[in-house]
Amino acid sequence: MGLVFAGHDSGSPLLVKSVANEWAYARYGRPTLVGFRRATKGWHDIRLVYRTWEATHDIYMDGVAVARDVPYGSGYIGQAVTGIYLHSGHGGRGAPVQFADMRVTVRDPSRREDASRAAYLAPLNLRPRDRISLVSGHINGIAMDTDHPIVTVATGRAIRGTLHVVVHNAHESAAEFPIIVTPTWGDHATSWRSASASTPTGTSRLRIAVDLIGPSVPGEYAIIVAGAAEARPEFVASGTNWPQLSPQWNNGTDIASWTTGRIETLVTSGAAIAPWVGGSGRQREVAVAATAVRVRAIR
Repeated sequence: MGLVFAGHDSGSPLLVKSVANEWAYARYGRPTLVGFRRATKGWHDIRLVYRTWEATHDIYMDGVAVARDVPYGSGYIGQAVTGIYLHSGHGGRGAPVQFADMRVTVRDPSRREDASRAAYLAPLNLRPRDRISLVSGHINGIAMDTDHPIVTVATGRAIRGTLHVVVHNAHESAAEFPIIVTPTWGDHATSWRSASASTPTGTSRLRIAVDLIGPSVPGEYAIIVAGAAEARPEFVASGTNWPQLSPQWNNGTDIASWTTGRIETLVTSGAAIAPWVGGSGRQREVAVAATAVRVRAIR
């Protein structure tokens, strides 16, 4: 059981029953589970108290405080809670869960707004959890150097081949994690394509076919492979959080619009800090799993 935050498409559990059949709460500053009681069958009364202005929470079970002032992470200070998260099952397999009643109350909303403004102006300290790494590939018959992947093509000529990547998805199995591939030239809304509608939790390999027409103007470009926990691939390609209901294009968040400086960091890091349209409609920077092949177009 946990919360869903503005700008995020999946819930983050705060209270869990571990595989060892123990009730535990999550500490996200140090991603661990802290057990506090042996789990038994039967009904329980759960109360979560979350303070948006400082991103901490308390947990009560059957009227007893089992966790107090647990930090969620400074990156969530001021972010609004937009939903309640319930999930049941282990190992990617669901199991029945029942609840009899739910009540949500809000106190001191002005403190959340004050914290949100402060967090928006504060320096970012994002740490990517998801990563994509290029492990091999051939473009136009040339083997890619995975440390410095680049291909030179004549303007307007075909770019064809295959890229093999390793994807590390740190999200839970309940979250979709689409992978897209997009060139940085052409129309942003139509040039991209889906490489995987969703990738599994953990580490997996993906083969991506490349079939493009090169840029019409000489210059430096890239083919970007990117993934994020969004509902559908078009939300990833446009850099839009799914609560917006439709992708927002040509506003500076499209992955095809990433700058050369941002693209150059992908090969070594497997991720980028990039602008994204959040669930509230306001742009914020987020960590996005990605890698790229540079494209040099010549006459």
